[in-house]
Amino acid sequence: MAAALLLLGFTGSAGASIVGAGGYGNGLTLAPHHANEGHPASPDTHYFDETGDAHHFAWGNVTPASPGTLVVKYDFRDEGAFSNVITNAQKNMVTAALDAWSAATGGKLSFVQDASASLNDIINIGTGNLAALGSDSGPGGTLGLGGGSFTHTSALHEISWGIVWLDSAENWDTTRGNGDPSGTFDYFTVVAQEIGHALGLGHIDGDNIMSGFYTGEMTDLSAADIEHITSIYGVAAVPLPAGVWLLGSGLAWLLYSLRGRRRNTATPMADGLVAA
Repeated sequence: MAAALLLLGFTGSAGASIVGAGGYGNGLTLAPHHANEGHPASPDTHYFDETGDAHHFAWGNVTPASPGTLVVKYDFRDEGAFSNVITNAQKNMVTAALDAWSAATGGKLSFVQDASASLNDIINIGTGNLAALGSDSGPGGTLGLGGGSFTHTSALHEISWGIVWLDSAENWDTTRGNGDPSGTFDYFTVVAQEIGHALGLGHIDGDNIMSGFYTGEMTDLSAADIEHITSIYGVAAVPLPAGVWLLGSGLAWLLYSLRGRRRNTATPMADGLVAA
């Protein structure tokens, strides 16, 4: 299969599903999210595209068994002829969302801003006119779009670049944890979901960041969000904080054992587990 592009959207209080050529040519799919359960998400899949061969699309063509850390680059650039008007406060919410997805994988996913990398090798994140992606901007309509370009062959299930683009026509709230002030949509909630799409996730029904419709502010990923992202990328073998703790506790036990042997007074521990 040749490289293809798939975008999933997040819609406010109104709007029907849009499927069409858009600004990227044939193969562009827009599946807006809705504000209520009366508008089911489309397509109905937990991953942004199904491979049909028991694999999921991932950056770097990784699997949960792949070792090491996967670095995914991102930047805040204009999208074609359309300006990126993302604010510093919105960038802070982007950073928080990227940190949440990284933490979900124990640090196996690592995000690095790179202003010099090719646009074809990054997730471009911004706020602007949705016409940049062939959609329509307007208050209460499509809140944002996220997705990417992927290649599928017998050996490849790879996402090569991504896009996260939120509608500049909306009134965005950039304070995390304050609920939904009247007349606003929560930027963290929406950008976290669109990043999830760019990483390879689709819609996940229920009270999740990746839910198929906007129901209000969410301050973090759900257990289902974490389960699905780790089903694509796995979890770092020993996340850094745990690794540091294990090293420190191992050295402490070694010193204790050596001291005990010298004094010949060491008492065997009944259980090696220590409650923190």
